[in-house]
Amino acid sequence: MAKQIKLIELRHYDLPPHEYILPLVGDVWKRLYQAAPDHLHFHNLLEIGYCHFGDGDLYFDDGPSRHYTQGTLTIIPRSVPHTTNSSHEEINYWEYLFINLDDLVNHAFPDVVRVNSRLRLPCPEP
Repeated sequence: MAKQIKLIELRHYDLPPHEYILPLVGDVWKRLYQAAPDHLHFHNLLEIGYCHFGDGDLYFDDGPSRHYTQGTLTIIPRSVPHTTNSSHEEINYWEYLFINLDDLVNHAFPDVVRVNSRLRLPCPEP
């Protein structure tokens, strides 16, 4: 049997200089979320989502689906393929924050040093 090919789409968001958070909020996000479980997308930013109402399933690349309901909070790292599907073809209401975490941390903590992609806080001198 031939292996099914997944469609994975990049949804790139540009932030203005010196801004680190992009809110996607309001009535435009009250919608039917429907995509085939093999039609995934990923972002260049950290995604935080909140489900105001509705329920359905979140699908991740090579992982089990996760059911969501009203009040679900999701935190999805950048570059993680996923998709959201409403249950019963009903309208759901999600709102999102997309965050450039690297730039935010670098701005908030300019003395932090990166070592092997991990953050190191400076040690105070004795």
